[in-house]
This record gives sequence, structure tokens and C-alpha cells, in this order.
Amino acid sequence: MPYDRDRRVDLARPFQIDANRINARGSLPNMTRLEKWHADGVVHISMADVAQMEAATGSNARARKAFSLIHSVSTNLTADEERMLRRIADILFPGGARNPNERDDALIVFHAWKYKSTLITNDGDSRSQPGGILGHRDELAHLGIVVISDADAVSWVDEQIRKRDERALLMSRDFGKPIPPWVGKD
Repeated sequence: MPYDRDRRVDLARPFQIDANRINARGSLPNMTRLEKWHADGVVHISMADVAQMEAATGSNARARKAFSLIHSVSTNLTADEERMLRRIADILFPGGARNPNERDDALIVFHAWKYKSTLITNDGDSRSQPGGILGHRDELAHLGIVVISDADAVSWVDEQIRKRDERALLMSRDFGKPIPPWVGKD
């Protein structure tokens, strides 16, 4: 993308969020920050269709929030994609997914892999769910799947913004151009 001093530069790697990160009431401060960056074009947030459908249950506010995001679709998988989905299911659920909820979790992780997205979830980030998706992040990383919490996503984005702004300041100084208006605003 050419340098445009008036447009923020997005950070390239997209995020997909799990159903448990729908922030319908605005009570998840890290998700609120990520949503603001998404609205400003700094990051891209989407969902897998199965995560979107799961998130849309419970209240109209959750459904509106879920359906406001672009989603990827779980149809017509190739043989290689089916093999990857089975590998993911075997990591998350030794012996494979045994029920629709487990298959949906495997599909959500699969979508992050297929669309080269970082998956944001809190699945496995509690005493009642010590394994979950986050509990298997190291094993999933061997498949090229990045899984993080929303707090880790905010930390990563903050660091990328800092680096992006430093580059913009250097370019402005080195080429005698005005500092882009978005520097220091994210």
C-alpha cells in the first residue's frame, strides 16, 4: 500500500473473535479498545459463522453485535481442509470432537488457520475450563494457528501502533514531510 499521510496504516494481520468475546454491553474493556481500532481501520475483526451464530444467542444486543461483523463460512471444505480440521479437533479434544459444541470450537480455530487470522478467545482462561482453546495454544502454534486473549491482543496492537508511529515520524523527518495526523491518536 502506498504511503498516505492522511490514512492510518492498518496492522495487516486480521483477528477473528470467538463467541465469548462479543462485547454487547461494552463490559469487556480490551474488546472495546479492539472494536475502536476496528472502527478506525487500524485492525480487522471478523468471526467464523459458527462463532457468529453462537454469539447471536442470548439477547438482541448480542445478535446485533455479532451480525455487525463480517463472517467466514464453513462450507465445501477441501480434503486437505478436512484433514486440518481433524488435526485441530484432535488437539483440542483428544479422540476428536464428540458433540456439536466441540466441533464448533474446532471449526472456529480452523477458520483462524484458513483465513490466516489471530483468534481472540477466553476459552480455557478459567478454573472451570483449564484446557480449552487457550490451553492448547502452543500445540496449535505448531500448525501455524495463533490464539491469544483479548488482553494479549491489545498489548500486541499497542506495540504495533508504537512501531508504526515511530516509522511515520522517521519518514516525516527524513523526507521533510508533515507528520501524519493519525500519529499518536490510536
